[in-house]
Amino acid sequence: MPLAGFDDLFRDADALARPRTVVVAGGAEATVLQALDEARRRVWVRPIVVGRVDEIRAAALAAGVTLDGFEEVNALDAAGTAVRIVREGRADMLMKGGVSTPRCCMRCSTRRPVYGGADRSARSS
Repeated sequence: MPLAGFDDLFRDADALARPRTVVVAGGAEATVLQALDEARRRVWVRPIVVGRVDEIRAAALAAGVTLDGFEEVNALDAAGTAVRIVREGRADMLMKGGVSTPRCCMRCSTRRPVYGGADRSARSS
């Protein structure tokens, strides 16, 4: 059944039994943070943003988004870390943010490190 518009999408999302946990690879983008903030306020999602936390916080400040209710994960390999979070069952969905599409797709299709090097991540709040 096709969606007629955003009103239909919003109505369907409002009917969800529970918010979905979404993890974003490369969360330091204003539009990504604004969309997540709106979805969080509507109780559609529990957002996890992955990337350099200092960059995520700077982007949020510039976009006027508070990170209340967001989980922040500090990682150099945002795509790999986000994919790992989904594979571990800690998130229901993966969202591509400010990472290259080929890199994100490669991390989804393989468990090997991409572009060399190991996944280097550390949790931050």
